[in-house]
Amino acid sequence: MQAIRIKASNDALLDPASSAWAAVKFTAFDMMPTPLAMVESASPFLAISTDHGAIKHLDVAFIHNGSSLAVALRWASARHDQIKELNQFVDGVAVMFPLARTSIAMTMGAKGAPVNAWLWRANKPAPFCVIAEGFAATRRLPADEAGDLAASAHHDGSRWTVIMRRSLQGPDGHARLVPGQSTRVAFAVWDGGNAERSGRKSFSGDFIDLELAR
Repeated sequence: MQAIRIKASNDALLDPASSAWAAVKFTAFDMMPTPLAMVESASPFLAISTDHGAIKHLDVAFIHNGSSLAVALRWASARHDQIKELNQFVDGVAVMFPLARTSIAMTMGAKGAPVNAWLWRANKPAPFCVIAEGFAATRRLPADEAGDLAASAHHDGSRWTVIMRRSLQGPDGHARLVPGQSTRVAFAVWDGGNAERSGRKSFSGDFIDLELAR
């Protein structure tokens, strides 16, 4: 994938109706259920889940303006953004970057090989930043500790469009992004109507290359 470089303000990057997104081509990803047998030692109950992974397709596009990177994510959803009972959950989406050459997307990193994810949940006004070294070793940080991480979301009656944006040079210990260089990315989506949360989700598979245009 490539994050094309455009001339636009940081506010425009967050606006799906902005001309900044007009010529952007989305890449379609086939999503699959996260294989949870591997988490049995941390959560035996989660490891027996077999009915997660309701979201089968995710469309993704990246742009940057030389100082900030934005990712737009679109997927079909009946919309679940309110928790009214204990057994209800909300929609969510995340983009994940490796923080080490040996980081693994499927396990959300490993000890000594962490990952950095930007996480949006439909019932929260701001996204979260996640640092993880495996399923059982995650830290969720508020956006203001993630170097101006911000998000916008729109539901048109049949699908979500979520945009997340962060400065290219994040804080220490977070993904650092440089025009003219490449990083890697992976994606995850949660369907709240299917009681998806935590490891119960759809994911895109192994990390793929993302080039930031110079």
